[in-house]
Order: sequence, then C-alpha cells, then structure tokens
Amino acid sequence: QAFWYDARQFPNCLKIHRFCQVCTCVVRMSAEVDGLVTHQSTEGSCVMHHCGFQRCAHTAVAQNKSSLKVRFLFWMLVAGLLLVALVLSRYSQRSAPSFAGWQHEELVAIKKSPCSNLGHNCNKTKCCKAAGTRCYGKQKGWAACRNECVAGPDPTDLYPSPWRCTPLGRYTPGHYMWHPPPKVQPWVRMKCSNTSVSCMETRCCQDAGLACFQKNSGWAGCKTMCSDGPDPTDADNLPWKCKQLGGRTPGTAPPPATAEWVSKLCAAKSENCVSNQCCRDPGHTCFQKNTTFAKCLHMCAKGIHLDDLDNWKNWTCKQLGGRTPGPVLTPKPQKLAPWIKDHCADLHENCALSKCCKDANMQC
Repeated sequence: QAFWYDARQFPNCLKIHRFCQVCTCVVRMSAEVDGLVTHQSTEGSCVMHHCGFQRCAHTAVAQNKSSLKVRFLFWMLVAGLLLVALVLSRYSQRSAPSFAGWQHEELVAIKKSPCSNLGHNCNKTKCCKAAGTRCYGKQKGWAACRNECVAGPDPTDLYPSPWRCTPLGRYTPGHYMWHPPPKVQPWVRMKCSNTSVSCMETRCCQDAGLACFQKNSGWAGCKTMCSDGPDPTDADNLPWKCKQLGGRTPGTAPPPATAEWVSKLCAAKSENCVSNQCCRDPGHTCFQKNTTFAKCLHMCAKGIHLDDLDNWKNWTCKQLGGRTPGPVLTPKPQKLAPWIKDHCADLHENCALSKCCKDANMQC
C-alpha cells in the first residue's frame, strides 16, 4: 500500500513509509481528509501520527513505482535464466553429429545449392557438386571443378593454355571417381615434349603416364615420378629439384631402365648412402636415419629398426633420391641387434617408452 506523509512533520517520509509496512496497526488513509499514519518506534511498537498527506504524495508514488519496476526486472531475469538452462540441458542431451554424418549433410546441401557441375565454369559459384572436387582458377574469368590441379598445361584440357590452379572455395566432401576416364587431347602430340628433350618450355609430356619435373634451372624432364636427389634412371647422377611444371598425361608409362652409372656410384644395401643418395640394388631407395647416416631399403617405417646395429635411436625415413628400378629380391630374415634383449619390451609389456618388441614377429 502507498501512504502519504506531511513533509514538514516527517522530512524522511520514505524511511517512515518503509517502517510502517512492518507494523500491524496500519490505518488506511483517505485521499480527501487528514488521517493517521504509523511508523515503528525505537521500542518496536507502532506509533500513530496525525499528518497532512498532500505534501509527500509525489515521493511516495515514485517509491511505489520504483519498487514495482525492480520486482518486474528481477522476475524477468529469473525467467531468462530458467530459459537458458532449459535450452542448454536439451542441447547437452543431443548426441554430437559424427564426421561421416556431417560430410553427408554437407554434400546433400551442396548438391541442392547452385554449385557447378564438372566441365562448367565455377568462377562465380566457387563450389562444386561432384564429390572430391574443388574449384580451381585457370585464367581470368574461367575456373573448373577438378580433383587436383598442377600449375601449367593440362594434357586433359581442351586448350593448351596453362592453368594458374588458384583454389576457389573448399573441397566437396567425398571420394572423386573418374567418369568417364580422362583422354589425351590432340594438341598434346604437337605441343608437348618427349623423353629425349627438355620440357622446361612446354611444361607437358607426350608419353602416357608422364609429367614434366624440373631438375635444375636449365633442365626439366618427363618422368613417372620424382624424388629430390639423384635419379637412378637419369643420364647422370646430378640431383633433381623435382618441381612439377604441369599436369600428368593420362595413361600408364612403361617401367624405366636403370642407368649405367648406378652400379659404380651408388651404395649397396650394407653401406651408408647419406653422401651419394642412391642405391645399387633393384627396388631400393636411400632412406635417412639422421644427418650422418642413411641406408638403402625397399621400405622404411619411422621409429626404431630392430636390425640397426648402431643403437635404438629413431629413424626419420626421409627419402634421399629416387628408387632404383626393378623388383625387390626376397629379403633375408633380419638379424636382431644385441641391444634388443635389454632395451625392448616383452609380450604384454608396455612398450610406450622403448617403442620396440623383443620378439621379431611382434610390433609395438
């Protein structure tokens, strides 16, 4: 209830108003005549006061409106917190979507969106409908959806002008499938290079399965694959930079032949190949253990090698040079190094620290 006080008799009428609310002997006042109002004395009893109520009307009404406003804001805050708690509880009960489900939902959304099909210009849409593809820019105003792109001429393109391969947008989720398989365009036979000449200027290759790789600043050659360092199929043992200068010509290339210098200049399986970076034995490649030691292996797994007689330090397995052509002969059973008995773990033991097993048929 709102009460009215005489400001001359009760200068702090708001304080008395608050005290009167706790009293049990409050007397209602009329708006037309003088009345009685109570306040709580120091002894705790209610005391009657005769007062004129016109002088303090505005103050009491303002206090009542302010109190209602505070209560309204308080309950609005409580309601808002309850709503947030309800939303969070329902969200936490929902299971998180799997990565496969997210890919499927995104792929469905892309197919329904105005993305581009294969063979169409995606310069404006910057997205592709085909799974496993991405929009790549060729030149100003033209882009196409491709699963991969190497800057330079593309033997599967209708025109020999080089691609910039500027990525526009993201990859469309999924695996790319060739349908139909790419075909070599007619201009490849006239514009591109064969294996006997440098492809530095043409940046493309005539023969199937080959791509143009740069060896140094003055030479590039058509190869099936390329690894930095000496190439056992090259005319000399000078190292390659192996920067790909254009797209690969579709088809399968015949196996290359081993060069004559390999048997004289490259390392055998038992030798350190860190300096010459090539291998004498067919099917082997020089893999690095550290900066001072490398070995010719047909394959290399990072970590500890059980046949390493030096110590149990990890191998980086960085490839140094190309693979020597030819099939890998049946390897002999490896001889375990002496340190394995003391350093490696037994069956069912924790091998997190040693990263190796005493049994040659086991792997950590």
